[in-house]
Amino acid sequence: MHMSQAIKRVNIMDMLSESWRLVSGLKWLIFKRYMLTMLLVLVTVAISLLLFGAQVMTGFTGAKAIFSLLLFFEGIIGAYIWVSAIILGVRKAINMSLDINQVKAECKSVQSGLLNIIVMYSAMATIIDLLVSLTPGHDMIVLLFHVSLYCVLFLFSLPLFIFALPLIIIRKTNVSAGLESAYRNMILYWKEIIGSYFILLAIPYFVNMIGMIFLRQVHVGLFALIALMLIVGMIWLLPMTFTLGGVLFREVYGLKSAKAA
Repeated sequence: MHMSQAIKRVNIMDMLSESWRLVSGLKWLIFKRYMLTMLLVLVTVAISLLLFGAQVMTGFTGAKAIFSLLLFFEGIIGAYIWVSAIILGVRKAINMSLDINQVKAECKSVQSGLLNIIVMYSAMATIIDLLVSLTPGHDMIVLLFHVSLYCVLFLFSLPLFIFALPLIIIRKTNVSAGLESAYRNMILYWKEIIGSYFILLAIPYFVNMIGMIFLRQVHVGLFALIALMLIVGMIWLLPMTFTLGGVLFREVYGLKSAKAA
């Protein structure tokens, strides 16, 4: 990447605005993957409860360890489901067709590299889930420790999914070069990346918080209205996380917009 591209700054609000506009045509494709992921989580939890019952929830370490192993494999399968959504976000950002068969073919052509990245993420997520499950408690120190662990996972995974995966799938970059470039650009653009995703993820959090305040005040009608707004809003916000990733990838790596097929 040229130095001029490396130091190029991108405007957070412009990216969020464009990401919102790009959601059109992508919502159903993303939500199909969301429903598949939720089904996968339910199956994993159901299998765990059938095998161990309440032991998973009551602190039996062996059961929790095996549950974490199940989550590891569930994470790998779930990540494969979401990889196509990441590439769809990039294709939308550069005005390419949203042909899912083309996306699957692109992913299949770099399957080994893709598996390396997914296993890396799933291993990290499983280790953090296991650490959280082995340190139960509700005091402030434990909660801060848990939050810190998930912040580490968030910061670790952002460059993987925003930069490394598209580099490997679209540009056919090898895994080591893709990772090096991804984390280098994470350092260069950390303000834009963290700032844009913080704003995006903060919206549903604060709407939910306001809803819970109304629920505690027994304003059931207002709570129902806010809950409905949150559900409808997520129809746009969930796909927007992927179009935002696509816009970031396009801006950082200087991709040119193509004519839609």
